[in-house]
Amino acid sequence: MRSLFSLCLLLIFTAAQANDLNVPSATEKALQNSIDQLKALRANGNLEPATLTLPSGTIRLTSPLELTPEIVGQGLSILGATDGDTTLSGATQLLVAERSDTFATFPLPESLYTDEAPRFLIINGQLTTSARFPNEDYLRIEQSLPDRKSGFVVNAADVPETIDLNSHPVDLVFLHDWSSSRIPVSSFDPETRTLRTVSPMDVYLIDRYEKHPRYYLEGHPSFADRNLEWYYDRDTHSIKMKLSANQEAPQVQLPLLQELFNATGSVKDPIAQLKLKNITFAGSGWNLPPGGFTCRQAGYLVMRDAKGKNISRGNTPAPSAINWKYIKNAVIQDCKFSQLSCSGLLLGIGTDGALVERCKFDQIGANGINLGVAGKIAPELSLRGLRVTEGQTVRNCEVAHCGEVLFGAVSIFAGLHKGLQIVDNHVHDATYTGISVGWQWNPDPTGAAENIIEGNRIERVMQVLSDGGGVYTLGYQPGSVIRDNYVEDVPLNAGRAESNGFFLDEGTTGFTIEGNTFRKITRSPLRFHKAGKNLVRNNRWELTDDQTPPVRYNSTPEENIQLENNSTIE
Repeated sequence: MRSLFSLCLLLIFTAAQANDLNVPSATEKALQNSIDQLKALRANGNLEPATLTLPSGTIRLTSPLELTPEIVGQGLSILGATDGDTTLSGATQLLVAERSDTFATFPLPESLYTDEAPRFLIINGQLTTSARFPNEDYLRIEQSLPDRKSGFVVNAADVPETIDLNSHPVDLVFLHDWSSSRIPVSSFDPETRTLRTVSPMDVYLIDRYEKHPRYYLEGHPSFADRNLEWYYDRDTHSIKMKLSANQEAPQVQLPLLQELFNATGSVKDPIAQLKLKNITFAGSGWNLPPGGFTCRQAGYLVMRDAKGKNISRGNTPAPSAINWKYIKNAVIQDCKFSQLSCSGLLLGIGTDGALVERCKFDQIGANGINLGVAGKIAPELSLRGLRVTEGQTVRNCEVAHCGEVLFGAVSIFAGLHKGLQIVDNHVHDATYTGISVGWQWNPDPTGAAENIIEGNRIERVMQVLSDGGGVYTLGYQPGSVIRDNYVEDVPLNAGRAESNGFFLDEGTTGFTIEGNTFRKITRSPLRFHKAGKNLVRNNRWELTDDQTPPVRYNSTPEENIQLENNSTIE
């Protein structure tokens, strides 16, 4: 009997050892070999939970890490090193080849030769775009062309005669109230001061919300007039960077791989128990379409081909570096997401019960975190074709510097949810909204309900665009609470519509908004627009002056908003 018991223990111990895999070196080949070992275990019938431990160092990926239910089995934990940083990067290093008194040349590897100009570099750890004009602030259009889509007239002297915009590829970055466009310039006529683009600039028309909206230009060699500014030289397939004669060459990386990590199950066969811990994801690229894109809202795009034709399918989000779908009870803890040209993390359709905890998101091109689904999908999956994600949690995370490429991005975006918790996070330095929950512009039921936004510190949001806030909501979400959040430093709106502490937009109904503190909000701390019945109580707000109302109602009947025991900070 004792021998049989000992044999059982040995078999259990041996099985556990077999399921503990250590990647021996920080190379993509070593990582793939370990995954192949895991595949072999699964193929031989060992579906027990497994652990894959990565070494310290940077693993440079040339293709995304791909996981399926067959690989994950009954569970998989992927752990970073405990004795150093483990990084999965989609970027390649560039080395300086030539120096002059004013410029350094960084050749691209021959395998990367392209006529398509790189738009992003990581310089000394900072995500950057190519040189821009003007260096600071923005220009404003004089007037749009008659069709209000294809271009505009620039103000006299805004574009100096010495700059030939037709001699080199140039991108137009165009700002609307709450969104932005990034589109190649097709031509510029200096005599008529007419700038035209490859694609229509705006799904809402150029001057629909402002007669003289803001813009700037990127990518022309003449724009690189300050240290570390750069452009792409097609003739030599190299990056040209402005450097002073005695300046040390910086560390330069070119983000290439758009997707770093994809894990996808299905409705019938979801992935179970997938966990990440202590891993950094960095250096993702963004494969911009030839005709650029315009942004509808919150990182959802209309993309164009080289002829300006719409190639999007419905609501198309900006791509994400990490994409997980149909995964039950996923856990991501103590991870970092940084220097990502596109969005950071997508926990998409079918990721009910996911937990993101103690993670840091920084220097993200578009949305920091995307949760659930926005818009309509297959009718059999949900109420009237609307898929509600349940039970997700984002807790104790720092989400900073999102929207570095797409200004209309959101730090934490959630579509249609039930039981969502966004709690105790620090959200700061955002071009647009900090936290956005909801995706229905009317009070009709969608299944969204009982969502909690609590205990978050939200600072320095709305730094570029307008018509948003520290928290933004849409639609009918009964039993939802926005509680005990601290919101500070929301500047005066640069566009037509206000920026606020909270913007409770169309259809917002069923919320209790309580115990929140608002400081340095230039306009009203709370703004409702076409909202239903909501309770606002025990909030404290600092007002700019005695002409600033604490609550602005727009097209909301004031009787819809029940105010109780709110106070002004003197």
